[in-house]
Amino acid sequence: MQPKIKALIEQIESGQLKSNMSRIGHFIMTRGGSDIETMRSILNIKHQSLTGSMSIMEDNGLIFKSGTCKDGRFTQWMWEPSSVMRMMRTHDVKQRKFELLCKRLYSDFSDMMSNTMIDEIDKILN
Repeated sequence: MQPKIKALIEQIESGQLKSNMSRIGHFIMTRGGSDIETMRSILNIKHQSLTGSMSIMEDNGLIFKSGTCKDGRFTQWMWEPSSVMRMMRTHDVKQRKFELLCKRLYSDFSDMMSNTMIDEIDKILN
């Protein structure tokens, strides 16, 4: 885990909130979860700043989507207290991003790839 993420977790768990990201994480942790609209109104953070911070925290396994899905949106965001689950969630995010990268490579550059490269990408995607 990156030192800046470790420091962020310490801030969130101790309540020493030094950034919007730590405020958001602490809010989710102490409320037992929250939705985006509630966080926007209570924390008074712009939507873009809120979702950007949440994306970074999700990529690092600190928060995750839960609850019911409404119009394609998850209504609840939860804090992940387990360091083991954080590592697993981080790995899953990296795996999904890697697969998307491979799909893009294949889609955009297959005409420039050797058959061996195409076969290797196919192995990853299938």
